[in-house]
Amino acid sequence: IGLLRDEGLLRPAQGKGTFVEKKPQTHPKMRVETSLQNLAELYRKLNPKITPLEDGFGTPNIEIGEGRLGKRYRMLRRVHSRDRQVTSVITAYLDDRIFRLAPSRFRKGLIIPILMDVAGDQIGSAKQVLTVSTAGTTIAKEMNISASAPVAEVRRVFCSHDSTVLYVGELTYRADFIRVEMDLLG
Repeated sequence: IGLLRDEGLLRPAQGKGTFVEKKPQTHPKMRVETSLQNLAELYRKLNPKITPLEDGFGTPNIEIGEGRLGKRYRMLRRVHSRDRQVTSVITAYLDDRIFRLAPSRFRKGLIIPILMDVAGDQIGSAKQVLTVSTAGTTIAKEMNISASAPVAEVRRVFCSHDSTVLYVGELTYRADFIRVEMDLLG
């Protein structure tokens, strides 16, 4: 309550209670893209602050029909921020053979445009699923939001032409950061 009061969002009135003074600032919106090319172009324009949380090896969970696992994956877990506001938490699994093509770039930059630059011709399929959910305690802490706050979870799986999983991205966005707009006639 003190933080909200300090931000000018709440006004306490002794003997009467605490009142909402104004709505919080609107956060910048991010379009949900429906093609890999458009997603890569969108990410080329973004310049979020990237804060690493983990960098090591891991194995992504692959659901039936998503592809088959390769030998080894680099796992990068990070927080993206914009305008001093955390916008997303990302856990990315990248086939280690591809990671080794540009390790410094993958560690410092947005993965999808770099993946397209160094191995775009190897991608045979790219799927994305968006689910509206609520934040668990770990995500809530990392994003500085309340537990059970609404979030948008995005899962991306890119496979090679022989169905080997090249990339798995598990992203959690603040719900107020996502904007889904679709042309229903296009």
